[in-house]
Parts: sequence; C-alpha cells; structure tokens
Amino acid sequence: MQYAFGELHFGVVRTGSIAGWIETLGQDLRYAARGLCKAPAFTLVAVLTLALGIGGTTTIFSAVDALLLRPLPYPDQNRLVALSTTYPKFQGDQGPVSATDAAHWRADNRVFEQIECASWPDMVVQGYFNYYAVPGNIGSMRLFRHRLLGLWWHTLCRRSQQRVPWKKMLGLQDRWFPEPRALHPYPAVRFAANHPR
Repeated sequence: MQYAFGELHFGVVRTGSIAGWIETLGQDLRYAARGLCKAPAFTLVAVLTLALGIGGTTTIFSAVDALLLRPLPYPDQNRLVALSTTYPKFQGDQGPVSATDAAHWRADNRVFEQIECASWPDMVVQGYFNYYAVPGNIGSMRLFRHRLLGLWWHTLCRRSQQRVPWKKMLGLQDRWFPEPRALHPYPAVRFAANHPR
C-alpha cells in the first residue's frame, strides 16, 4: 500500500508475507553485491578483516576448549596438583621444578601417590615433530632443531654474561631436543583406500 501526504511518500510492508520478506532480502543482497563490485579495494579489506576475525576467534576458542573446557586425559583428574618452586627473595615469584628437586620430593614423599616431572622444551619440540614428521621433511625438522638450539645458546650467553661452549650445547641438545624422525607414512600410502564397488 502506498500513502502520500503532500511531499512525503511512504509504503507499508505486510509483515505476514514470507514471499515479500524473501524478495526484500534478495533486493538487499543484490544491492550489497553491486556496492562491493564497485569498490574492490574496500571489498578486499572487508573480506580480509572478516577472515582474520573468524580465524582468530576459532584459534582462541580451540585453545580455550583444549585447555579449559575439555577434561584432562587422566583418571581422577580432580586429584592432580601442579608443584612449583618459589623464590624467597622475590615475593610471589614462582618457577619450574628442577629435576633434582623432583627426585628429592619423590624420595621424601608421604602425601602423594606419585610425583612426575615433565620437561617443557622437549615436549614442545616433540609436539612440533609429531605434527610435521612426514617423509621428505626431516631436513627442515633438523634445521628447526638446530636453529632452536642456536636461539637457546644466544639466550644462555646473554643471560649468563659469559660464553657457553658449543660442545656443552650439543650435549644439552641431545638431552632436551629429541632427534627428528619420520612418524607418518607418505600421504599416498596413508590416505590410500580401496573400496570394492
């Protein structure tokens, strides 16, 4: 229905009509598509912004889901505790537990069923290797391990104010960073499937 009052014209849309609603939606989508085609730079920026926003949101939700929402893969997880070292000189500062402290606590333990110690660097490197350990990628994994050792060496030299011998670093590498090896078969073998028809 169309109404006119002097110079003012307006229309009344019937809300009960689904066909009218779909037609209006189609007109809006065509208008938006024409506007996006007229300004390709704006379209590119808008699409990239949406992609980054959706990707970031998905990543954050995946991390929150894995760390906070999903239960840990241990039985009686409500009985797990994390131990840390506190430094008396620095109030409230905590650090990781050394292997020596963990061995002493394990020997003197009368409270816990079991005390285990996990080393952080080898878990990170092993996780990286578990993901990228495909045939043909061993060279780049060795390069990653070598560069990681170089970064660790530079950090130790800078923090200790003295030069750490490279031979000592190679010993630390063998202890903390696992040797890369192929853990997955070639994709053609892994995804090959014969379906009888």
